Amino acid sequence: RKNKFSFNLIWNQTHMVTNYNTINYYLKQGASGAVLANEITLDEIIEIRKNTKAKLFVNVVFCPIMSFSRRKLLSNYCKSTNVDIKENKLEIKEHSNGYKCIVLEEDDGTSIFSGKIVNNLEVIDTYLENNFDYIIIDTSFLENEVKEKCIYTVYSILNNLDDKEQLIRDMKDKIGGNTGFLYRKTIYKVK
Repeated sequence: RKNKFSFNLIWNQTHMVTNYNTINYYLKQGASGAVLANEITLDEIIEIRKNTKAKLFVNVVFCPIMSFSRRKLLSNYCKSTNVDIKENKLEIKEHSNGYKCIVLEEDDGTSIFSGKIVNNLEVIDTYLENNFDYIIIDTSFLENEVKEKCIYTVYSILNNLDDKEQLIRDMKDKIGGNTGFLYRKTIYKVK
């Protein structure tokens, strides 16, 4: 307000956008919308929609971020081990169960992503019925052919072009059916 900015400010704080009270607080401070956290359930997402007038963004297809550090973790690793990494990206695997993570270093720090793509296309109708303003499809870690198929699928679902159920099944075959925290009961909750 002090600088008289004329753009819409969207609150996106990765794991922090989890309740409508805080979203409404930021709305009063001048924000116009919020990107909901990936760690909340479908019921919590719908509850937030019913209790705020903010523009809401919800992730539908994405690779979840597990942690972030302001430090240059890959650069420091390369320096200390004399290993040369061509890109600022490294895939690591946990030995006992083969769980894969993607480490990505950018100018502002290093992010560690889960190697399991989250696919919440099956609830896209629920988001539309509850008047969500935006859905986010992040195809960053998908192969090009799968990216194109994913974008086509979402476009087709939104515009009722093809058989929705078949499109969703096809995407499950390509990227899996991991729904993240969508149906997991929240055990610990701040009151």
